[in-house]
Amino acid sequence: MPATVTPEQLPPEPITQPAAPVPAGVRVRRPATRTEVLLSVVPGLGHLVRGEWVPGMLLLLAWGFTLSLAFLTRAKIAAVFTARRLPADGLVAVATLAVTALLLWGWAFRDLAVKSRRQKRLHGDSQWSIAARHFRKNRLAIAGLGVMLLLYLVTLVTPLIAPFDPAE
Repeated sequence: MPATVTPEQLPPEPITQPAAPVPAGVRVRRPATRTEVLLSVVPGLGHLVRGEWVPGMLLLLAWGFTLSLAFLTRAKIAAVFTARRLPADGLVAVATLAVTALLLWGWAFRDLAVKSRRQKRLHGDSQWSIAARHFRKNRLAIAGLGVMLLLYLVTLVTPLIAPFDPAE
């Protein structure tokens, strides 16, 4: 015998509301143009062209730091791969440097190409998005996260920037 389903047993429908008009003085992020996306080859340039100075400069400075670190330690990077035995700490440092550069480039590209074209969500938020929104509102927490990530990054790249080998 088939079970009957009452309306109380059905899951709730998502709340859909028409897009509210944008109040005066609030900036709406426009979709990125093809030129701005192409400028994301150098992370931060596309943001600077769009007039988004803070993320543009942060991305550009981080990209410049990453490339300058790779350039200044190119002899140690080459020594990691030409050594008789592959040193694990050097390999982790080079991999961290490469992953950092790729993440910076990917973040800049995604921010311009994908996020700027995404439509606003019309249904409720998850617990994670609510927690992330509250975290982003707390400037001290964001600063602490930045310092913590910087310390982890310096720790992982230390074999490239240390003037002496701790094993000798």
